Amino acid sequence: MEEEEPRWQTGPWVLRDDRLYLLQGDSPMGYRLPLDTLLARALSSQIMRYIAAVSYALYVVHPLTIYGWFNQGSRVERYLLKRPISFMMMFGAAHISTFYWEKFWIQKGRKWIEARRMRLAKSAVKAGSISM
Repeated sequence: MEEEEPRWQTGPWVLRDDRLYLLQGDSPMGYRLPLDTLLARALSSQIMRYIAAVSYALYVVHPLTIYGWFNQGSRVERYLLKRPISFMMMFGAAHISTFYWEKFWIQKGRKWIEARRMRLAKSAVKAGSISM
């Protein structure tokens, strides 16, 4: 007799409005959606990972595009000409901020922490509290 694979089992589900919405990662059932779903593949794409990497910088720089030249002119001019330019400028500024400015300071901070740890370890050895 062939052995059956174990199956996932559940108890009764109490629903408020007789509907069950399945959202990946947002509900107890959503955690069990297959990882190769279209949504999972879309969210793990290279462009979405890039947007996730620069998302905080986008949040910080996006208000700058509503002032001055970008917010003047007709509706067509603002949305068909200036909006794409502002998007490119926002992503450019966010890219520079994330991958150059922030990366530089994160590396400096890590080096400082490592140097501080080494100084503390050397002073502990000199004090005789740790033997190497």
